[in-house]
Amino acid sequence: QIHPETANSFSYIGLWCRFANGTESEEGEVVKLDFDPSAAWHKYTIQFMEEKIFATKVDRSVRLLIDGKFKAALTGIPNLSSTTTLILSTWNKNDWIPELSDPFEPPTTTASFRSVSLPPDYSRLC
Repeated sequence: QIHPETANSFSYIGLWCRFANGTESEEGEVVKLDFDPSAAWHKYTIQFMEEKIFATKVDRSVRLLIDGKFKAALTGIPNLSSTTTLILSTWNKNDWIPELSDPFEPPTTTASFRSVSLPPDYSRLC
């Protein structure tokens, strides 16, 4: 979650991971930003990493990079399954909610993601 600065808060990103059926406790970290994320395009990279620690142990983590610079990591992430969901979403500025005049025609919005790159299916790797 990317939050621009407000009168009551600095700009920050919330990096978090929630697991299906509450099988693991949620993990998260708040990263204070030294720029206004709403002022310009930035490159936000989320890397899913695996590192072999011992012959039989693998440590999985999620790393956040902004404009190519490392900002945060969540470690101890369980193995991602084929049903894992990556969610990209937007929030209204200042959490503004428009008045609902017709419950069958609620307000809508559009989010722009300039580039989303996901690794290819394992069966199509080189």
